[in-house]
Amino acid sequence: MDVRQSNDTKTRRLAGLECHLASKEQELNDKHLKLRQSQMEVERGIKVFKKNYLMKRREFKGMPNERMQRK
Repeated sequence: MDVRQSNDTKTRRLAGLECHLASKEQELNDKHLKLRQSQMEVERGIKVFKKNYLMKRREFKGMPNERMQRK
């Protein structure tokens, strides 16, 4: 009887640890996904900033940008 109870306890404890690890793994995956999305937003913002900066620089130097040439 003692052996069976100790095995059940170990099994339950192992199951609990597996469940805990699975939840921690899911948390890490969620954090990684959020960080990746933030990184993509920052990269998009940098591209937009560079594009706007280059357009303003061209206008300042007296060179018309592509939009002005198309009109």
